[in-house]
Amino acid sequence: MTKSTIRAYIKSLAPQIAATNAAKSYELITKQLLVHPVFLAAKTIATYHPLPDEVDLSHLNQTATRLGKTLAYPICHGAGEMSMIVAHKSAFEQFLPHELETTLSPSQLDLILIPCRAFDPVSLHRLGRGAGYYDRYLARAPRATKIIVAYELQKSPLLPTDPHDLPADFAITELTTYPVQ
Repeated sequence: MTKSTIRAYIKSLAPQIAATNAAKSYELITKQLLVHPVFLAAKTIATYHPLPDEVDLSHLNQTATRLGKTLAYPICHGAGEMSMIVAHKSAFEQFLPHELETTLSPSQLDLILIPCRAFDPVSLHRLGRGAGYYDRYLARAPRATKIIVAYELQKSPLLPTDPHDLPADFAITELTTYPVQ
């Protein structure tokens, strides 16, 4: 299968992913992340605000802030470039990135939580939306631990990869953590 075929297939699962979110399976993922040794040790975490077909990390992000961790969110710029901006608290009690806030260099991050369209549970490669923002950013953050955050139905064994595709260190779903130890 090609990457575009897999993206189209996963996009067709959007209603199931929405139902998975509605069933609060994201809470099971959050619970696993909150006790993961990498999360516990991390001081600076790159996270994200989810699109409708991505795992909701809102509770995790709020808990991380209460624990004194610094959160950074992606801001996409033209030509496939992305930076991580430290979040501030909005009037609506949500943590939002702000262009005037501090931009973190990739070397300042301890942990990067990565959304995906699909992931390979063996190689720990991910398939994003196709613009390469995360691929380029992850290449500049060799020190940070990378964790794919996804649902089991997003598993795609033998995911096709290109030379610029970098594997994550772990993938966490509502059922388990990959690689399975």
